[in-house]
Amino acid sequence: MLDRDRALEWCRAALDASKADACEVTLGGGNDAWTRFAANEVHQSMASESYEISVRSLLGRRTGRASTTRLDADGIRAAVETSERAARLAPESADVLSLAGPQAYRPVPGAYDDATARLDAGARADAAAEFIDAARAKNLVAAGFVRTVCGRVGDYGERGAVAIVNSSGLEAFHAGTTFQVSATVMGKDGSGWVEGTGRSAGQVDVPALAGRAADKAAAAQSLQAIAPGSYTVLLEPAAVADLLAFLTPEFAATVVDEGRSCLSERFGTPLFAPSLRLWDDPYHALHQSTPFDAEGWPTDAVLLVEAGAARRMVYDRASAARHGVAPTGHGLRVPSPDGAAASHLVLEGGDGTAADLAAGVERGLLVTRLWYSRVVEARDLVVTGMTRDGTYWIEEGRVRHAVLNLRFNQSVLEVLRNVRALGRPEATNLAVAPPLVADGFRFTSATRF
Repeated sequence: MLDRDRALEWCRAALDASKADACEVTLGGGNDAWTRFAANEVHQSMASESYEISVRSLLGRRTGRASTTRLDADGIRAAVETSERAARLAPESADVLSLAGPQAYRPVPGAYDDATARLDAGARADAAAEFIDAARAKNLVAAGFVRTVCGRVGDYGERGAVAIVNSSGLEAFHAGTTFQVSATVMGKDGSGWVEGTGRSAGQVDVPALAGRAADKAAAAQSLQAIAPGSYTVLLEPAAVADLLAFLTPEFAATVVDEGRSCLSERFGTPLFAPSLRLWDDPYHALHQSTPFDAEGWPTDAVLLVEAGAARRMVYDRASAARHGVAPTGHGLRVPSPDGAAASHLVLEGGDGTAADLAAGVERGLLVTRLWYSRVVEARDLVVTGMTRDGTYWIEEGRVRHAVLNLRFNQSVLEVLRNVRALGRPEATNLAVAPPLVADGFRFTSATRF
């Protein structure tokens, strides 16, 4: 993995080439290694190391940006010159601020695990074999991946910031590790799915997840149809996180101010179950995140929802200046139409597992995860999507049988208002979320699978 000295050296090379009034340089990327398996065989192992320099030049109240993956002297200099040309052509903006000066950053304990960073293809294949063996033992078929990231690389190769340097003296560096597994185990009729993610491989119990995936798939055979309608649901953490992810832009001050948020003019209004406490917290032990935002500003842990209502917004530097408050360190790469995002969501919960919560459900559905979820009505954040990879009927506190998947049209706000039980939070790829029980979840149609 790229170390701090080398990362800052690249950034300073761009800074030295700048002729702008002010300059900000961001380095993003890292190592990304995958082992994929399908049809009960490991079929691909790959690893890549990629970085991107992004240069923002300021000329008065004009700003321009250019990026490059060429990190030699000529490539860096070309990106700097392109950003300066873009700034000269850009219109002036009242939101263009002088760059932040040096900052102090809160450490993120356990963010980097050397053993995880050094995991090789053989170790990843051993983890994949756990899922394959568990599937074969039940005459099922497994497919999925085992992944390690050192730095910041998104699911589709997006390069997040690991270092930021600017002409006002700010220098920031953070490169954590991530270990992630995802597996689908399939039978003739249905399938079961699990995921696990952590800052280190030691945080993910691969054998337990493999057994759980196989058990889910075995229980998902002989699917029975169920009529669409409103049901009590037990959503597992991945399904909860999928819904929470739609709240990521909703707490941004700029989005709220412009009336584009479902929370616009609703702060302080009862919208959620009184027991809910929703945070944006990059320092939570189960999160993979950084202690600074895309402007290099230190990120705060922010309590977003408490006592049934939205309480606080998140701010980049520009929106904070408009509101006369301190930034919270949630800024996106400038320029951005949204300004900030609550991208480290943590929903507090209780102590029980999903199985514990099922005991309190008289009649309802257990949902493993959601799929192809999309917003269809923004004001109340109504989302449509489908259940997938393990949907089961619960009766008298017990999971009775698997059911065919269902399509839903449901307000995320309504789900969080109708919560009546919360379990123990788990790390997912989208948020830290507990399993939860909510009443009145609307399913609009059935499927044939």
